[in-house]
Amino acid sequence: MSFTQSDAYAIAKKLTAEIKSGRRHDLVIVRYQGTYIAQYGITRGSKEKGHDYISRQLHMNLKQCREFRACTFSVENYVELLRSKNLIKN
Repeated sequence: MSFTQSDAYAIAKKLTAEIKSGRRHDLVIVRYQGTYIAQYGITRGSKEKGHDYISRQLHMNLKQCREFRACTFSVENYVELLRSKNLIKN
């Protein structure tokens, strides 16, 4: 399964991420308690393009990212994953 543009936007929404529009891409900025965590771009255009790099840029493996999109991996699980990698504190 490849991540699509709609998957990329759904993941951004689930993370309550900030989306900044650009000419060819939208930039998704993920923050936790105001601290920058990660970012990824969403290609805009008439053709659906793959967005398989999202998992890497969110510090997840592909399986975790698919589960996150499918709602079997929660935002709380994601926060714990980031803590385990010492990317966030608390």
